[in-house]
Amino acid sequence: MVCISTVTFRIVINGQHSHNFRSQGGIRQGDPISPLLFVIAMEGLSRRLMAATAEQGFRFHPLCRNLKLVNLIFADDLMAFCKGHPKSVGVIMGALKEFACNSGLQENQDKSQVFLAGVKEPHKRQIVDCTGFQEGVFPFRYLGFPISSKKWSIATCKVLIDKVSACVNSWKTRNLSYQARCVLINSVLLTLHSYWASVFIIPKAVLKGVEQVCRKFLWGDKQAGNVGWEQVCKEKSFGGLGFKNSVLWNQAALGKQLWHIADKEDILWVKWVNQIYLRNESIWEAQPRQDQGWHYKQLLKVRDRLAPGVVNGRWLSGSIHVIG
Repeated sequence: MVCISTVTFRIVINGQHSHNFRSQGGIRQGDPISPLLFVIAMEGLSRRLMAATAEQGFRFHPLCRNLKLVNLIFADDLMAFCKGHPKSVGVIMGALKEFACNSGLQENQDKSQVFLAGVKEPHKRQIVDCTGFQEGVFPFRYLGFPISSKKWSIATCKVLIDKVSACVNSWKTRNLSYQARCVLINSVLLTLHSYWASVFIIPKAVLKGVEQVCRKFLWGDKQAGNVGWEQVCKEKSFGGLGFKNSVLWNQAALGKQLWHIADKEDILWVKWVNQIYLRNESIWEAQPRQDQGWHYKQLLKVRDRLAPGVVNGRWLSGSIHVIG
């Protein structure tokens, strides 16, 4: 920050140089140098939080102990994890306050929440008082996704249908040709759900809702479809329009997750799945247990569908029919 706060500037007005002056506006979001400075600052916060885990009274969250995971940061979104005990939370808050004193960056009280599970009521009150945050409830949004401890409901994912509908409503006022609508559906509407589909199992009712919005946009609100949507989703060489089948795309995208897990790639979430769920067991042989999450169980169902195309950990050539 010394390189920024001590620099001086001069400007030329009508061929004359002005006197030297210092910058006073500071660094704002959108400045070319701000992303790099922000990454450096957040790296300092991550290291401070990790150092705090060695302090007396701190205990890791039970599911984060093996990986020594204490925080996740993306841009200015921070998630910190610890045992639901006032001492552990106090250590985290102490690290955040120290970081605020050194950097001038501090948490937004209005947007910050604390999530508790299996914590006794007296400890709950102590933790809420210690943080000054409101107690949050699931689901909450993180990086655009609804985060839930239970199975995703249609209401939870309704925001995806709303986004697709909002795009369609903004286009209705334009006189678009049939070919233009086809391009927009394939390149914009069906791409909106791809981000979600590559991470989570989306309820089929929600995917059907997305397809319904696309279908009405293609044929018109008052006109019935000239051909079935399954025919529209076929490749052009087979008489279709090459649209993505949302359900099959979701399953195929999650197949990539399975492959990351099977290869035990050096990715944090892959390490977490192997530590918590698999416990040195192969993803191709693992069986669902009652204490495991709904999403992981759904991932195993996708695995069962892909398994016939995999032998000795290798994908068989020509087995694409297993996916679609």
